[in-house]
Amino acid sequence: MRRHRHSRITLSLGFILILFLLAAVAVIGVTRMAAIKSRMDAIVDQQNVKTALVAAMHNAARERSISLHRMALMPDPFERDEEYLYFRRMAWDFIKARDTLVKMALSTVEQEALESSQKLTLNASRIQEDIYLLIAEEHFAEANRRLLTEALPAQNRVLAQFNMLLDYQRQAAREAAQAADLEYRHGLYSLVGRGLLSVGCGVAIALAVVRNTLRAERALFNEKERAEVTLHSIADAVISTDALGQIEYMNPIAEQLTGWRHAEGRGLPI
Repeated sequence: MRRHRHSRITLSLGFILILFLLAAVAVIGVTRMAAIKSRMDAIVDQQNVKTALVAAMHNAARERSISLHRMALMPDPFERDEEYLYFRRMAWDFIKARDTLVKMALSTVEQEALESSQKLTLNASRIQEDIYLLIAEEHFAEANRRLLTEALPAQNRVLAQFNMLLDYQRQAAREAAQAADLEYRHGLYSLVGRGLLSVGCGVAIALAVVRNTLRAERALFNEKERAEVTLHSIADAVISTDALGQIEYMNPIAEQLTGWRHAEGRGLPI
């Protein structure tokens, strides 16, 4: 009886342990995958914002150069004034995008590229302002000459710097996505490994319980066999009943004394 109770306790503990392991694997796996997905989304979002800001700076710088060319071709001063407002608005858009980008977490390469582009942009802006003054005074020939010889090369250097920064950010985004994908696969492999470990533990516990149960049954059978041999061999009559008083066992001496064989009396009231 004690062995049977011990087997039941072992079986219960085994199932509890299996459930605990499976729950732990599920919680750890879901948490890990959610963290990886969240980190991947954050990296992608950040890179997208950076790329959009650099693209906005690139577009604003290009539009300022185009606007200056249009002003140099406009004979009407009122049209030039309207174009000049657009020229100034592009400068404001450029500054706003740059200030937002500077406040973000930037790598060393990005910081160096921004510093370099800042110097180039200041130089190009000074040239553009000088050319605008020439346009405002209607010195169109000199303005067009400086546009071609000074403003355009300076602006091309600025745009080239932004193109390089955009290429770097695209490459950084690809590398970040690859790193996140690798981490995701590692997490998946870890989850599968923990699941297999849990299954292995469950199998080991089940085998242990089965072995203990079989051992207990064999021991109980052996004890019963020894008890029957003992009861058969003693010289006294022995009759055993269940809780209701119905005969379960009669040894040969009891059969001789009662005249009832064991098979005939089994199950009858005492």
